[in-house]
Amino acid sequence: MIFRKIYLFLFLLLLADAFPTAKDSCLNINESNWNKVTKDKSYVETFKDFDTKETTSEKTSTKMPVMDLGGFKYVFYILVAGVILFVVVKILQNINSSPAIDIDKGRVYTLSEVEEKILEIDLDKIFNDALIAKDYRLALRINFLIVIKILSLSGKISWTKEKTNWEYYNEIKDSTIALKFKEIVVPFETIWYGEHELTEAQFNRLQPSYESFKIKQLK
Repeated sequence: MIFRKIYLFLFLLLLADAFPTAKDSCLNINESNWNKVTKDKSYVETFKDFDTKETTSEKTSTKMPVMDLGGFKYVFYILVAGVILFVVVKILQNINSSPAIDIDKGRVYTLSEVEEKILEIDLDKIFNDALIAKDYRLALRINFLIVIKILSLSGKISWTKEKTNWEYYNEIKDSTIALKFKEIVVPFETIWYGEHELTEAQFNRLQPSYESFKIKQLK
């Protein structure tokens, strides 16, 4: 029994010595193989290269896309030129729609200035001058301003240049006067703001309603 225990103890000691030896042997083989595989190879630049690639990728992803219109770019240029031309023409039309008016002993006013001073300027003289010049569209505009001036002086409306004709219409308390005013406003706005030309015959058809309205308000 004693010999068996001694034998078992010696066997365990031999095993304890054998395992470290095998372990060291495996490590030696692995290290030797690793040196052969990694010989003449450098990993120093690995992280630098990765950072460079990442930075390049970010620059590429943030670069704005370039639109290639191809043959359509000429169509685009033509459209832009057309828009610019349209704006220039409208500006010139607005300039032409505010003609110079000679009143007060040679003093020249633009229509815009006349519209700002309708309570101060002799509108009847401008109206008669427009008829003599056969500028019936301007005569219609001045005649309408005379109506506004009469309504303002009689206290039926409170005149300011910024108000619309329909705001004046809503200010008139007398429904009969308001209805007559509306009959003048509708054709006037169609011709003036629609930039339509006005012939002498057309002007003569509209004039009676103006004269009737003015006579009734001046009584």
